[in-house]
Amino acid sequence: MKARVNLTALKINGHDPRFSKAFQYLSESLSHKNVQKISDWDALELLCYQQFHDYGYDLQTGVWFCLINSHLKGWGGLLQSLELLTGAWENHSARCWPPLGAVALRQNILEWFSQHVATLMYTMPITSSDITVVQRIECVLRLLSEQAKVLQARCDSTLENVRYFLQVRTHSVVAPSVRNSVAVRQRRAEESVENHAVIAESVPFTALTPTPALANPRRPYLRAALLGGIVGVMVTSLTLWLVEWGSTYRWSDKIQMPIGLLQRSASAPIDMDSRFDIQQAQEEREKTVPVMREQLLWLATRSPEQWMMQGERLSRRLEEIYPGNPASASWQQKMQEKAGSVGTSNHWKHGMVALAQLEGRLQQSEKAHSQYLTISELKTAIYQIQQDFEQQGEPIGDQLNDLQQDIDNRQDIHPAALYQIQEQINALLAKYTLLKTQSLKKGDE
Repeated sequence: MKARVNLTALKINGHDPRFSKAFQYLSESLSHKNVQKISDWDALELLCYQQFHDYGYDLQTGVWFCLINSHLKGWGGLLQSLELLTGAWENHSARCWPPLGAVALRQNILEWFSQHVATLMYTMPITSSDITVVQRIECVLRLLSEQAKVLQARCDSTLENVRYFLQVRTHSVVAPSVRNSVAVRQRRAEESVENHAVIAESVPFTALTPTPALANPRRPYLRAALLGGIVGVMVTSLTLWLVEWGSTYRWSDKIQMPIGLLQRSASAPIDMDSRFDIQQAQEEREKTVPVMREQLLWLATRSPEQWMMQGERLSRRLEEIYPGNPASASWQQKMQEKAGSVGTSNHWKHGMVALAQLEGRLQQSEKAHSQYLTISELKTAIYQIQQDFEQQGEPIGDQLNDLQQDIDNRQDIHPAALYQIQEQINALLAKYTLLKTQSLKKGDE
């Protein structure tokens, strides 16, 4: 099948491919709940080629192909599939499925790509031979980020973060040719320094003596003193607030002091034949355990979002003292980006409503004994409900239970799976923190 498909000359599919068996199998295998359990990527690749051969290229199969190709062929495969995707999106957007009017479907495609393909890039190793390919991928991601902005998809900031990450990674990996040129320039610089040193030895000392510089005229310090006083008052007020904040929580006291006690207890040599050492160890235990118990109880009562709330308070206080400062603006931007990935649409609720409506129609048909749902209507309703639940994604609690099951079965856990769960938890905490801050502001008013 692969030999019969030319990826450089694919036809564009403008029709709905969701009734294709290959498409349905890919959709089930690459759903949010199953994508981390895939082991046979070659079989999924063959299904993609079959879909391309029978129906043509569509955007949904295209993003699936990106993930499959990256697992099978690394950065080179990812670049190949990404260029197919952006080429279809840029040049054939008007006739490529989903249609232009199906904004929600296109948003979901980009968000699936962001959640599974973009996050995979964080864990893929980059060598010096991959630099050129990764740089081209970074350029292609810029096109997808622009499409996300046009569609107002919430994955826009995620794609930009991946682009920045790839830029940093490629700059940190030095290609062999660049390394060789740097070594050549370094040798030339050392030779130049040696030549200058030989010339300097032949020049008289008086010729190398620098001319004394003129003393700078005395500058007026009154204006600087006034400005410094104003800044000092502002900094002092901020410092006092920070001291008050620190005295409330005393993080260093709560953590460092117990750790120090444990280190002293662990490092103290104990001779079990010595009654004095046994008594000393018992005294250390009686002194250490109550302190540690107090600290552990304190940590157990801390709310997970507490440190985000402290960041919110610090950011607001800093904004009050220094309006328009970049630190507060950066904090707010990061919090909005994290919270934005949660989204505002409740697909789970839509799915439950659709299930209730379907149940009502079935009960009505049963009572009427005349109007029955056709198989086509029933399949359409079920598919729409499945789409609502798929777009919502697997609940974070179920993801953690699946992870626990994999650990119990001694299965390998991919770092991308842990990263996705971590990002979802951080996004929920960020959104909760922002909502809590807004409610506190309204209470103060």
